[in-house]
Amino acid sequence: GAPKSGSSNLFKILLIVCVAVGCLCLACCGGMFYIGKKAADSVTADPNRIREISSSIVDVQAPDALTPQMAMDWGMMGAGVRMAQFWDGGDGMMIVMEILTPDGQMPPQQGPVPQQQAAPFKKSVEQKMQVNGEPATFEIGTTDMNGHESVQVSGTFKTKSKKMGTLLISVHSGKWSEEKAIELVRN
Repeated sequence: GAPKSGSSNLFKILLIVCVAVGCLCLACCGGMFYIGKKAADSVTADPNRIREISSSIVDVQAPDALTPQMAMDWGMMGAGVRMAQFWDGGDGMMIVMEILTPDGQMPPQQGPVPQQQAAPFKKSVEQKMQVNGEPATFEIGTTDMNGHESVQVSGTFKTKSKKMGTLLISVHSGKWSEEKAIELVRN
């Protein structure tokens, strides 16, 4: 016999729901794939690109013991992060980071942020200075890192593009000194 009109309407509704769910799944999976690919493409190990990203944030020269390790320049819809990391193959490292916000209204927090420290300071001095034409405060001192003394620099500043920037340096005291750390920050 002829199909009942009620079952025909139910079939159309189910077909519309299935198509809508399929489109939603495709959009979600496609969006996640896009974001993942964009994030993967934003990471580099090219030393020249790492130095370029670092210098686009702030003019700072990595201590001689550190070599370019990796960098990231990731953003979407006005938000993101730019970061450069230098490393000595052990505990020594320098991280320069810029946080990007859609509204550009994230003022830097003055002074070191405890979460930025590689290890608690045993002793430290605070250095106030101008970075990219804006006031900034850095804490410079010594820490006990994995059983040896390290010289550490930690602080926040406004980047060249006037976003929030962070600098963290930690180098074994046999390869770097507090005097060199203070000189690096002042320059």
